[in-house]
Amino acid sequence: MNVKILNVYLYIVLMLFFSSTLNHFFNNKSSKPKTLDSSVAIAEKNIKDDIAAKSQEIAENDLKEKTTTSSKKNLSSNNSHMLIEKYKNEQPKKKLGPSKELTLSSNQSTKSIKTDPKDTATIQSPPSKKIRLPKDCSEVIQAYSKDICPKKVSLDFEYLLMNFFEDGLSYASILDDESIRTKNKQKFNSGARFSAEFKAYRSLYLDLAYTYIRMKNKDSIAASGDTILGSFFPPNIGSLTSASAKLTGNFNTWDLFFLKPYHVSKSFVSRPILGIRGAIINQSLKILYDIASTTNPVNAKNKYWGVGFNAGYRSEFLITKNFFLDTKSIFSLLYGKTQVSQNSSVPILVQATYELKENSYQIKPNVELGLGFSYLRYFTKNINRLSLRAGYEFHQWWGQNQLKRFFSTDPTGIKTVSRNNLKFNGFTFSINIEI
Repeated sequence: MNVKILNVYLYIVLMLFFSSTLNHFFNNKSSKPKTLDSSVAIAEKNIKDDIAAKSQEIAENDLKEKTTTSSKKNLSSNNSHMLIEKYKNEQPKKKLGPSKELTLSSNQSTKSIKTDPKDTATIQSPPSKKIRLPKDCSEVIQAYSKDICPKKVSLDFEYLLMNFFEDGLSYASILDDESIRTKNKQKFNSGARFSAEFKAYRSLYLDLAYTYIRMKNKDSIAASGDTILGSFFPPNIGSLTSASAKLTGNFNTWDLFFLKPYHVSKSFVSRPILGIRGAIINQSLKILYDIASTTNPVNAKNKYWGVGFNAGYRSEFLITKNFFLDTKSIFSLLYGKTQVSQNSSVPILVQATYELKENSYQIKPNVELGLGFSYLRYFTKNINRLSLRAGYEFHQWWGQNQLKRFFSTDPTGIKTVSRNNLKFNGFTFSINIEI
């Protein structure tokens, strides 16, 4: 019995010992996390305190700055409100979009404010005194700091004073002891040119031109001990007492050019040309040969028409805003017909009369060169332009004179001279209006 009681007591003691030991072990293990949580809380509290202190310090510094600049900001605010009120009174009322930020500036400071949708506007600086070009100006050409509206229509009238000369028109030869001299005279003749240039498509222009030159010349020679031979008579006719010749004619050309200006720089404009040319050139020559007090006339006509293509180049060199130099070079190839007729009442032989007719079709080239100096002025906001021009031109038409001359006593011994070109050179004076 005592042994059982002792075992029970021992069991209880052991149970108490183990239970106390386990409780102590678990209590020590759970105490560590609590200590860590407390340390984290303390650190967070310290950080919050530091942040609050820094925020208070920054707020105090801002307050000091605001107190020192309050007068300046009040002045800027007053100026801003005055500008807004002035703009409202000057500008008409209109529907505006959503509110947006408006920046007002003064001499001392700037300030950004929010405006109401009804009062939203943009305050701009005073407009500069720059010429406004019309809305139909699709492009603006800058030339010497001036806005120039590209021309739409250009009208030009040109007076021509041209020296006319044609090879193969020597009507008499003077024979002396040393040489043979031919008689031919050059003379200046008047002419005119009308042209109109239109803007066809974007920067492509169409130029229409008509040129007319009056050809008129006359000359005479009398024998003074020398022998005179008629160039349009056979050599067997003999020596002439005197000779005279009169030439009349009309030179007409029609040109249709397509050109495009390239403004390479403020001082240079390049304008290549491509187009069509038509020409009608009619000449009439009347020669009088006096043989033994008998007048023997010779009538000759040279008629030509042709049409073909031409290509060329024009350029403008701007010296100043009111002066410029211009050049042109045009080359053409024309296919055309030449009609020649020559006749005289004097018989070449006993059974042969002087009457000749010939028709021929040929391709003939011609060239036109020119140099000019112009003075110009712009009107109506640099849109319309008036210019005065003086220049020099040179024209050459190859193979124009197809008249025949005798080189033998044989009536069939006639041919066209090898050098038979038509040439013009002289001065041009023109007035041009661009609108």
